[in-house]
Amino acid sequence: MLVLELKFNNQKQNPQNQDLKPLSSFSQSKYTCRSTVAFNPIVQSGIVRFGGFFEDPLSYIPNFTIGIADSSAVFGSDEYPDEGENEKKTVCYWSGGEISHIGYCIPGNSGIESNKYVSCEVNMNISPRTLTFFYDNQEQGLSVRNIPSSIRFWICL
Repeated sequence: MLVLELKFNNQKQNPQNQDLKPLSSFSQSKYTCRSTVAFNPIVQSGIVRFGGFFEDPLSYIPNFTIGIADSSAVFGSDEYPDEGENEKKTVCYWSGGEISHIGYCIPGNSGIESNKYVSCEVNMNISPRTLTFFYDNQEQGLSVRNIPSSIRFWICL
């Protein structure tokens, strides 16, 4: 199961400036197909962090991926997030610690393990717009700049 949360570091988006409770939780058996799920709202401004942790009660670790996509991306059934036209529209943080965009996988971030918090944070208020990854609340060495002006966060189990 993956437990997710969405945090806004912007008073307009979160007027009470409160920590938000978990947004959603997902579970998937090891015998089902891949599931890539994009989340609303579409983000166009502010500093927004999206993340969660993967609970693994059965010691089964699937291929877990988190990232962002241009808001125009549409994910098909039983597809990885970077398949087809989405290869040019997504940035992926893979469970092995690699990030990818337009076909290139670059190693360097921590691999994703069970019960460790993983998140990605976008800063849409600066130029160029940036995407930073965090693992176990530690900023990772690989980040991305010049991200699209309108994005959604997604996960793939």
